[in-house]
Amino acid sequence: MLANDGVWQLPERLRHVSGFGKYTVETGAGTLRASLSLYDARWQPTEQIPIRAIGTLIPDRFGTLDPYLRGRTNRQVFNIGLESDHLTVTAYVQHYAFDLISNFTFFLNDPVHGDELEQVEDRWTFGGRIARRVDLTDRLKLTLGADGQVDRITNLGLYHTEFGKRIGTTSLVDASESSLSGYAELNWKPIDRLSLIAGARVDHFRFQTVARGGAGHSGTVEDGIATPKAGASVDIIPGLALYANYGQGFHSNAARGVTAPVDPVPGLARATGYEIGTRFERGPLIVTLDRWWSRSASELIYSGDDGTVSPTGPSRRNGYEATLYLRAARWLTIDAVYATNHARFVDAPGFDRIPNALESAGEFGVATVFGRFNAALRVRYLGPHPLTEDNKIRSPATTVINLRAARTIGAVELSAELLNILDSARADADYFYASRLPGEPPEGIEGIHSRSVEPRMLRIGAKMVF
Repeated sequence: MLANDGVWQLPERLRHVSGFGKYTVETGAGTLRASLSLYDARWQPTEQIPIRAIGTLIPDRFGTLDPYLRGRTNRQVFNIGLESDHLTVTAYVQHYAFDLISNFTFFLNDPVHGDELEQVEDRWTFGGRIARRVDLTDRLKLTLGADGQVDRITNLGLYHTEFGKRIGTTSLVDASESSLSGYAELNWKPIDRLSLIAGARVDHFRFQTVARGGAGHSGTVEDGIATPKAGASVDIIPGLALYANYGQGFHSNAARGVTAPVDPVPGLARATGYEIGTRFERGPLIVTLDRWWSRSASELIYSGDDGTVSPTGPSRRNGYEATLYLRAARWLTIDAVYATNHARFVDAPGFDRIPNALESAGEFGVATVFGRFNAALRVRYLGPHPLTEDNKIRSPATTVINLRAARTIGAVELSAELLNILDSARADADYFYASRLPGEPPEGIEGIHSRSVEPRMLRIGAKMVF
């Protein structure tokens, strides 16, 4: 159980409870595993605010323009599976509920009642998968598999609210999304130093919505896709390997957009990725260097009008990634990761930047363990990135350093955390869009909306293990 009010003008009042249980038993057919996880959370969110309001309508970057925001979610997940040397069968069921009141544009769309909105959904998910491995020879292995999933969503609603109360229904539908897929994967090791892999997957999706109110609509759409993959890895010398991978995948879009009667979005959007890299492992040191490329048929972009993401045109990305792990001593480990990302829309000269696509990111950590005492220092870096397609509005980099120390006494762990050591005043997230505050013109004002990182603070905690 966790409770937290945060530093915000609107107390976060975060209250969340989680639980997890697992059961494992050996049977004549293999290992049977079952698990149950539970989660429930309630909070009052402080969302991104227009920076032009700081010092006028709100006192500082921790303020809020709408004190009626709230959120609640809960999730229950049950998994059961049977695993043997050559066969894996799993099944799962999940219930998920979500209710969030937000306000992104304030008085832009409704100058009288405001633009506060509520997003609601209640979802049941049922699914399962099966995989069978066949050893064709000592060096050639075939894996065949299939999986299916059904999502039933009731009360998928978007409501217009004022002071936290519903005053109108924007859209209300029941939705379902079902999928069935099959795949095959072939692993071949022609010589000890060389591994080859090839595979393919076929997916079929069905999207359905049933209107229940507001501007909701009814419709059914089916879509399918086939995606191949291939890879190779070769050991040059002991501890040094080169690898190359190619693969296709996809993301599915929301059922409401797929079944829309006007300007529907595709059900499935294909993505293709490539990478070449090297891995060095010698004693306590592991280093990887990777060069990657990707293409996507449709990019998902955040929309400030309603706090959702919307599909746009195709995109291309490429970059580098480097990782390091070093166990410098029995009591000391060091790890680091750094990645770059060159992201562009395709066929959009002058407006090809992808908003909020980080151009670089990294993390560095040092951890020590002395018996019952442990400590860790973590540095998180989020690089600069564009906020608009023309790259004229940008967000600078954010660096946050955290320190944690803990000591275990019997069944109790006592901990202290010093967060944001440098007291960075940067933002966790920045967006650029139009909103309207009291007294501003009807068309609103375009500007940066941000949510600040939390200031330097000390947290003390206790955890009991039983």
